Amino acid sequence: MKLYQKKEIRALEDAAVAEGVSLEQLMENAGQALAQAVARRIRPLRGCRAAVLCGKGNNGGDGFFCAARLARQGARCAVLLPCGEPESALARRAFGQLPPQVQIIRDEL
Repeated sequence: MKLYQKKEIRALEDAAVAEGVSLEQLMENAGQALAQAVARRIRPLRGCRAAVLCGKGNNGGDGFFCAARLARQGARCAVLLPCGEPESALARRAFGQLPPQVQIIRDEL
């Protein structure tokens, strides 16, 4: 597994955007890839419990897309918001698209 520094990720995101991929699509892709990785490791996924810890920024948006996908695949999913509600516009939009079966746990640390 390769670990990236923030500046490296930012450069990769900027390159993708320059090629016409929106940040929202990158966020959705990241969330779906994470949900797929979880689904490969946990079988059966249906009925399993999943907790997704989400921050206030765009990385939290990745988590919202992941939680939505896991819930649609039958996992009992909760999103934990230890830093409060999402602040970036993209993360707020992803948060607003969570299916109703995803439990939201608001508890700022």
